[in-house]
Amino acid sequence: EFKQADSTRSRKYGGTGLGLAISQRLVVLMGGGIGVDTAPGKGSRFYFKIPFTPDLDKPLETLSQCQDGREKLAGSKVMVLSSLRIESRLLIKTMNGLRIKTSCFSKCQDAMEELKRAVSEGQPYSTVMCGRVLEDMLSVEFVRAVKTQIPQDKQPRLLILMTTSERSHLEILKQDGFEAFLMHPVRQSSLVTQLLRLQFGNAPTPPREQIESEAKPSAPEAPLKPLNILLAEDNDINALLAVTLLEKDGHQVLRAINGRKAVEAMNDQQQSFDLVLMDMHMPEMDGLEATKEIRALGHGQDNQGPGATPIIALTANAMKEDRDLCLESGMDDYLSKPIDPEELRRLLREWGQRRSAATSGGILQ
Repeated sequence: EFKQADSTRSRKYGGTGLGLAISQRLVVLMGGGIGVDTAPGKGSRFYFKIPFTPDLDKPLETLSQCQDGREKLAGSKVMVLSSLRIESRLLIKTMNGLRIKTSCFSKCQDAMEELKRAVSEGQPYSTVMCGRVLEDMLSVEFVRAVKTQIPQDKQPRLLILMTTSERSHLEILKQDGFEAFLMHPVRQSSLVTQLLRLQFGNAPTPPREQIESEAKPSAPEAPLKPLNILLAEDNDINALLAVTLLEKDGHQVLRAINGRKAVEAMNDQQQSFDLVLMDMHMPEMDGLEATKEIRALGHGQDNQGPGATPIIALTANAMKEDRDLCLESGMDDYLSKPIDPEELRRLLREWGQRRSAATSGGILQ
């Protein structure tokens, strides 16, 4: 359908048009059409239209047929107290779909007045889902207010809404009075599970395969040592994904927007990197040429003694000849795109340990 006019690895623009061709075929198969509005220097807007007609003869699936117990939540009262308006609206919309009675507040004072009103009317809230930082006080201060101002037998169960980077605070939050937590972005299955546990003390039974898998003991993995990583990636979205994954695991990341910038960073005497993640296709200088120049600067491969810096290729090409090119240029390993977080952690653990042993004069096992 399409192909790159510039076939070199140092091309300025990425992609081949394959995604658009696949999208067009899917839309046509569904009886629709796809189009584009474009203006030189301003960009393009792609759109598609698909006709949908309701199948009135198909019986609707009832909540009881979902087999995860969510029908038991219908009619319960849940409050969302958060300063994150978009996330709050999505949570409210999801719970309304489960026929849960909901309310949403960003200020603790307003939320407390609503809790008291509900108690006085004999319809107390069963659960409050609370963000970490609120507009007028911290979540832990709100918890203390609930414990002192709401009768004990009418107090709601308290659930904290948090991000993955805040997991280290879980034990403290538990001591402060929170009984459960959910991570943003909240999946509907996780939401249902936690609400069922809080309100009924149970949750849907996991599949037998899951139970058997969890029952099998697994060897504990060594903690991932924080690394100082150079990321050479010209695509902003790919870079954002990689940096997010790396920083989530405690690594420090410096991004280079092309191969030439990566070489300059490695040649900077004021900086030192434990490992390099090198994209294959970048403008000005591609990953292979950048790797050759880095090796020429004296940053040898990992098995060549102290001072060596492992370089891992980031490539969407899964062909053996492409991987061979990576290794021949002086790279130590490769990681396929899109990045698999677990595979990334495995490579960082493996090469990070080798780097640590080499620079400290240890013996590799």
